[in-house]
Amino acid sequence: MSSETELTNAIISMVIEAWRFKGNYERLLTGLKPAEQKRYLNQFNWYFKKAAEGLESAGLRVAEFPVGMAFDPGLKISAVNLEDFQPGDPLVIKQILEPTILASDDRIAHVGSVILEKAAK
Repeated sequence: MSSETELTNAIISMVIEAWRFKGNYERLLTGLKPAEQKRYLNQFNWYFKKAAEGLESAGLRVAEFPVGMAFDPGLKISAVNLEDFQPGDPLVIKQILEPTILASDDRIAHVGSVILEKAAK
């Protein structure tokens, strides 16, 4: 494996771990007063923005698959609970476990994972 590939993999790994930390951090903030929540969330968002800038410097970016988005099997993500549903069920993204990371040419550098749920009718 080339040193460039190793560096790219290390950067991807750091961003994925930052993504996971963000979810834990947001859950932790729910126990604070609203003013404190806002302050600490703003601080973390600044950190996460810097991590995303580092990712972009490496020619990579996080693919945007928002919670609530309709799921399509052609999306560049892996659904960990897809087998829980019947073919034809209208599905949406319930939770993002890991982000999908794309290279500058839209090639998949890391396939993210999500949890699905049936779409509300």
